[in-house]
Amino acid sequence: MTPVRIGRGVATRVFGISAACCGLSMVLILQDGTFEITVPGIGLVVIATFAGGLCGRLLLPRLRNPTMPKAMFAGVGIALLAHIPFSILFAALEFMTDGVRTGPGEFAAMVVLLLLVGWVIGGVLQAVFGAVAGAVSLHLSRSQQDERG
Repeated sequence: MTPVRIGRGVATRVFGISAACCGLSMVLILQDGTFEITVPGIGLVVIATFAGGLCGRLLLPRLRNPTMPKAMFAGVGIALLAHIPFSILFAALEFMTDGVRTGPGEFAAMVVLLLLVGWVIGGVLQAVFGAVAGAVSLHLSRSQQDERG
């Protein structure tokens, strides 16, 4: 089998959808099964989609000669790393909509808190969705290469 490169468009779409599913799962878990999607919950899913798609686009195509285990491990790492821009963007959204003037120290503390809480509560979900996204990205890239010939 000839080596295949995972395309940026494929990685962006697959990791964006995967991050959205992970964010939606976290919203449902944190709301104690009430199954009500609120405006902050939708904002969380949108930011997760953006962060996941961006990290997938930037990092996964760099993988050389990907195999399925490599793509899955890279997907786990990308999903966990995507929580960093997610935390920054979500904290920025919180501080912009809060209306209270705060300093950079409080912003940094909020980012670190979101990182730690997110990795503790949602780390397993991020790893599972990331592994699936890595595998699906490799599979779609291989199928596109087979179609082109």
